Amino acid sequence: MKKLPKNRREREIAEAYLSEGWEVFHKGWPDFLMFKDGKVLMIEVKRVQKKKTPKMGLSSHQQRVKEILSKHHEYEVLYVE
Repeated sequence: MKKLPKNRREREIAEAYLSEGWEVFHKGWPDFLMFKDGKVLMIEVKRVQKKKTPKMGLSSHQQRVKEILSKHHEYEVLYVE
């Protein structure tokens, strides 16, 4: 976690878990979290990129959350005009 939450209670919780070795995320979550028939689908919406890159417009927080969540659930990045 690069930056701790401003909210005191959230910051205290984040610090406690960080001190125990947890990787803590307060940013980077997908725009949509969907459930159907016992399945989980996460979708991040981004504008179409003119230049193709491996991250394709994802912040470092979003990229790390995507790496972790896509190991267990379907995670899509949708590019729209």
